Amino acid sequence: MTDIWVIRHGEAVPTSEQHRDPDLTELGREQAALVPGKLLTSLPSDVTLLSSPLARAQQTAEPLAKALSASVTVVPAFREIPVPVSITERDRWLKAYFSQRWAEQPEVLWQWRHALIDAMANVTGPTVIFSHFLVINTLIGHIRGIEETVSVMPANTSINHFRRVDGRLQIVSVGEQLETRIN
Repeated sequence: MTDIWVIRHGEAVPTSEQHRDPDLTELGREQAALVPGKLLTSLPSDVTLLSSPLARAQQTAEPLAKALSASVTVVPAFREIPVPVSITERDRWLKAYFSQRWAEQPEVLWQWRHALIDAMANVTGPTVIFSHFLVINTLIGHIRGIEETVSVMPANTSINHFRRVDGRLQIVSVGEQLETRIN
């Protein structure tokens, strides 16, 4: 049995032409600072910390890493979904994507999904992963067999608890759900 916690990053500065990999806002840093208090009592001493390569996920991981005196390993498979349009078309594309099904998605997104699921299958031992809204959606949808691309609305720094038992990934609990602005 392996416990895995996937945490959505804190509130980030909106993505733009100038900031394709935005930092956390001040509120996002405050949200990240609360993560250790919510999670430390649940974690075993041998927990591993992983993060998306994006700044907002790594910045969200920092307070827990500091509290545990641990390092964070960056794993590219846990990055946000690759948006197959220009940054100026990103918001329009995301709005459409939110109402689509996986069967409608191009091969590049299927490759991302498979890499994500494979990365989760390769997690060995208790692990906390700092990641993104659509990563959490993809994992939960895959486990539940949901064809829609978006089925949950994880709030910033929501803690989603998964468990692998006999090689099969299960959902223990879905974190806090809010309708938030996606950055």
